[in-house]
This record gives sequence, structure tokens and C-alpha cells, in this order.
Amino acid sequence: MKKSNFLNPTFAYALIMAITLACAHKEIAKDPTQKEKITLEMPEMRIPDTQNAQLGVGDVYELKVFLEPDLSGEYRVSSDGSNNFPLVGTLSVTGKTPNELAYELQEKLKGTFLKNPQVSVFVKEFNSKRIYIFGEVTKPGAFPYESGMGVVQAIALAGGFTKTASKNKIHITRVENGVETVLPIKVDQIVQGAEKDISLRPGDIIFVPEGIFL
Repeated sequence: MKKSNFLNPTFAYALIMAITLACAHKEIAKDPTQKEKITLEMPEMRIPDTQNAQLGVGDVYELKVFLEPDLSGEYRVSSDGSNNFPLVGTLSVTGKTPNELAYELQEKLKGTFLKNPQVSVFVKEFNSKRIYIFGEVTKPGAFPYESGMGVVQAIALAGGFTKTASKNKIHITRVENGVETVLPIKVDQIVQGAEKDISLRPGDIIFVPEGIFL
């Protein structure tokens, strides 16, 4: 399995904070009296809740059977939504959460093959669910969705802002039940802790406009 090309969210998150701090120090250099006025709060780093999201075609997950390396391995959900497992055979995977799949495999292995199997499933890539980022970011395009991911993490996956990005005029386009909603986002305010990050949903489109006055 090839290593994901996407920027590590934790590293990218740290990079964004470093850039923000650098900007703050730049402002202090211009006006030393601003030293006590500028405060930065680390925005909450969301931990993706991947165990409660349903699997889909193209998703990659790691299956572990405790003390049974021959039954463990990494799988990509096939185009027909199934996977073939040792001793168990082919099972439909799409529409099931990782925990549901683990329980089903555990039950099928129990008794016949193993006395008390302990099975776990951890998602590594949610390729079936995507978000889209366009405009003034380094790498615009589609990115795998992770449950619980916010706008800051999404911008990090896209390589961060360009020099001409208008960080406080970003908007998210979201379609639910056929109704389109546009949500305004101020990333600078989120990074500084003045506003809370917004949790994204599969299919969300993030647009970063170009600033007029730079």
C-alpha cells in the first residue's frame, strides 16, 4: 500500500500555527506597544471520529485479529463494495461502520476457527467521502473526508493559503436534502481562538477568494 500523498494533518496544523505566530511577531516589530495586545489561542485539534462513519468504495482500513497476524492485514474496499477475508470469505463492507464490520468478522471467526477472537478495524483513508477546496490555496482539489475534520485541517491538507488569499472571506457551500447553504468562514478568527472551527461534512465545497487589498 502506497503512503498517502496528503500532508500530515498534525504537521500541517503546526505549520499554520508557526506562520500565524510569525505574522504576530511581525506586527509587534512594527509597533512594540502591540506586544501585550496580541494573544493567540490554539484552536481545538479535532480527533476524527472515523469509527462511526460508514465505509464506502475505495476506503482503506486496517484489520487486526489479536495474536493472529495471518488473519490481519490492510484492505481497500473493492468496486463492488466487498472484501475477501481469510477463513471467512467475501463479505459486503459498504454501509457498515468499522465497529460493525469488526463485530461481524469476530462472530464469524468465533467457535469454528478461534475460541475467543478479538477483532478491530481502523480506517486509514476515507476515499469514498470527499471535500473540495478551491481558490487561493496551494493545492486546490478534492480530499478524503475524515469525520470531525474542520476548516483549519482542510486548509492544511490543501497546502495552506497563497499569498493573495482573503482568509476572512472564505465560504463553504453545503447541500442538504436538495437545499444549498453558504456558510461564511473567518479562518484568522478561528486560528486566534476568537471563533470556533466548523466541522465539515462530506461533499462540502470550500472556496478561498483572492484578497483585493494586500
